[in-house]
Amino acid sequence: MDVMKYILLKSTARIVAAYAAQPTATPEDVERMIGVVYRALARVAASEQEEEELEQGPEESEVAELALPPGRWQPVVPLEQAVTAESVTCLICGKQGKAIRGHLTKTHRIDIPTYLAVFGLPKDFPLVAPNYSATRRQLALASGAGEKLQAGRRKADTE
Repeated sequence: MDVMKYILLKSTARIVAAYAAQPTATPEDVERMIGVVYRALARVAASEQEEEELEQGPEESEVAELALPPGRWQPVVPLEQAVTAESVTCLICGKQGKAIRGHLTKTHRIDIPTYLAVFGLPKDFPLVAPNYSATRRQLALASGAGEKLQAGRRKADTE
């Protein structure tokens, strides 16, 4: 299953779950909504050539299994463009930010080792923009964060 199909299924599940939470929703309505919502999201995301394939909707096994797809995914942006001095881009959806760790865990519900593994990234792949990281480092040094830690360690060693 490719990344786009996974995102479509996950989004469909969230939308239909919100609809199903209504007290007036019947099982038949929920079943119908799965197909309607999936096709609507697919039309937004797909070109006209892909629409014919997506009109059939998801297979029952795909709707039931919303776990991470196995294997490597295709990144939305090239890896060379994923990290700039000012931002880091999520390879799943293309969202840019100064740090994407929280975005990955909250929005996509994927942990960092899994994210790195499915895209074949090294363990030291930056998830924080370099300039933002440098600014935070300078703030920490200015507040004496490192000095306080070392002073505490020296004190513990002498006791």
